[in-house]
Amino acid sequence: MRHNYIATEHLLLALLRDKDGSAATVLHRLGLNLETARSQVMEQLDAPKTEKAASPAPTQFASYFRLTPEALLLVTVATVSAKRAGQDHTGVLHLLAAMLTHEDGEAAQFLQEMGVDLNAARAALRDKKADD
Repeated sequence: MRHNYIATEHLLLALLRDKDGSAATVLHRLGLNLETARSQVMEQLDAPKTEKAASPAPTQFASYFRLTPEALLLVTVATVSAKRAGQDHTGVLHLLAAMLTHEDGEAAQFLQEMGVDLNAARAALRDKKADD
């Protein structure tokens, strides 16, 4: 998208882009696809700022990532969740779970606007984890 920052919408699109990935599988089962999500993200970003509050300034993460505060929060929650589960890496399912848990966040709101039922998404995520 040629942005100089990473926000929750970028994280969601990245999850969908990995068509064979675990998170994409869950999202596809819920009827979400990359093309529709990308066009809706572009619509939201093009919306006048009076309709949507401007995003807070991105935060430096490492030397080359610039995450918005909410994106940084989601990555942090996903990482803590992975560590609590005794895993040595943060995976896409951890990131998707963080998006679904933070109901007031941009990612969850965006998913809901696209017709995704958060409870159904959480159930599909639990099913996916049980399958793995």
